[in-house]
Amino acid sequence: MASGFFDRLTALLSALVCAVIPMAAQEPVLELEPAVLVVVQDPVKTVGDTVIFNPAAFSLEDDAVLEDFLKKIPGLEYDGKSVTLYGRKITTLLVNGRLYFGGDLIAGLKNISAESIENIRTYERQSAVARISGIDDGEGQPVLDVRIKKRFMESWRGNTRAAGGVPSRYLGSFNLNKLTDTSRITVVGNAGNVPAAASIARTGLDNRGSGARGENNSRSAGVDYSIRKKKFDLESHLNWNGSNASVESESESPTVQAKSISYYTGTNESLSRGDKLSSDTSLEWRPHRFTTILLKPSFSYNDNGSWSNPVSATYNSLPEPGQSPVNTTERSTGQFRRQGSARLVAQLTRRFAKKGRSVTVRFNGLYSGGDSWSFSDYTAFYSKKTTIRKQVTSAPSTTGEASLQLSFSEPVSKYMNAQFTVNARYFSTRLLRDFYSLET
Repeated sequence: MASGFFDRLTALLSALVCAVIPMAAQEPVLELEPAVLVVVQDPVKTVGDTVIFNPAAFSLEDDAVLEDFLKKIPGLEYDGKSVTLYGRKITTLLVNGRLYFGGDLIAGLKNISAESIENIRTYERQSAVARISGIDDGEGQPVLDVRIKKRFMESWRGNTRAAGGVPSRYLGSFNLNKLTDTSRITVVGNAGNVPAAASIARTGLDNRGSGARGENNSRSAGVDYSIRKKKFDLESHLNWNGSNASVESESESPTVQAKSISYYTGTNESLSRGDKLSSDTSLEWRPHRFTTILLKPSFSYNDNGSWSNPVSATYNSLPEPGQSPVNTTERSTGQFRRQGSARLVAQLTRRFAKKGRSVTVRFNGLYSGGDSWSFSDYTAFYSKKTTIRKQVTSAPSTTGEASLQLSFSEPVSKYMNAQFTVNARYFSTRLLRDFYSLET
C-alpha cells in the first residue's frame, strides 16, 4: 500500500512540474537598453595662481600635437611665434616643471603629442635667484607647463610623419624621447617646403593684373637633455633652425593720363635665408644643505640674408613682343648679417639656518660680435639718359659686458625682507661703418 501511495505522489509531482515549466517559458523577458555613462570634465580650472587646462575636455584628432590643442583653448591666442593668454604673452615652455629646449615654446608645439598630455598649467615661474635664495626678486616670468601622463613615461617613445606631393613638395618630422621622474632626453627633426601664399588679381578681358608664386623651405633639428639628482640638476639643449624662401611676382596695368594712356609692367624676384644655432646649459649643484652653485653657459649663432631684384618698364602703347619701352628701372638690393654671442652666468648662494637670510654672489659675462652688410645696384634709363648708382655698406661690431653682484637678504618680518645689493658693471661696444657709393 505504501508503494502505491508513493507512486501516486510521484506522478502528481511530475504533472505539476510539466504544467509549471511551460507557463514559466511563456513569461515575457524584460530587456534593458545598454547604459552610457558620460563624464563631463571641466576644460579649465584654477588652483591658486595656477590655471589648468584639461585636454580630455576638448575634441582632438588622434595625431594632434600641442599646437592643435592650444588653438582650441578659449582665451588663448597663438600667432605661430608666441602664445598670449588673457592678454599676457607667454614665450617659455616647461615639461613636467623643467625647461624644454631651453624654454623654446616653438620647439614643443609640433613635437609633443596631445595624447601624452595630462594637463597644461600656466603660472608665474620664479627666477633662479628667487628660487635658490627663497626671496622673491620680482623677476619671475609666465610659463606654459606641460604635464605628461604616467603611462607615457619610463620608456622610449616617438613618432614619424611624412607627406609628399607635386611639384616636389614634401613634409617630414620625427621625435624620439624618454621621460622619467628624474630625467628626460628628446631628439627632434623637421623639414618641409610649402608654397608661399599666391595672390592673383586679374582685371579686364585682356587678362592683365598681378600674380605671385614661390615656396618656403624650413628645417630644424635638436637634442634636449635633463637629469635631476640629490646633489645636482642638469639641463642642456642644442637646437638648429634653418629656412629659405623664394617669391616671384609680376604685374601689368594701364595708367590713364590727361591725353594719353601709358602701360606699366613689373617683375620681382626675392630670396631670403637664415640659419640659427643655439645651445643653453644649466647646472645647479648643491654641495651643502644651505649652499647652491649655479652655472649657465650659453651661445648662439645667426646667419641670415635677403635679396631682391625688381624690374619695371613703361610703354606709350600696349606692349608687343620686341617693342622698346620709354623708360626702364632695375634695382638689386641685398642685406646680410652674421652674429655670434656667448654668455656665462655663475652664482653662489649661501642660505643660513634662519629662513630668508642669504648671501649671493653673481657673475654675468657676455661677448657678441658680427658683421652686417648691404648693397644696392640701381640702373635707370629715361629719355636716352642712363643713371647708375652702386652703394655698399659694411658694419662690423663687437660688444663685451661683465657684471659682478653681491646681495645680502635679511627677513624683517613675516611678510617683508630687506635686501642690500652692490653691483659693479663693465660695458664695451665697438661699431665700424664702411660706405662706398658710385653715381653716374
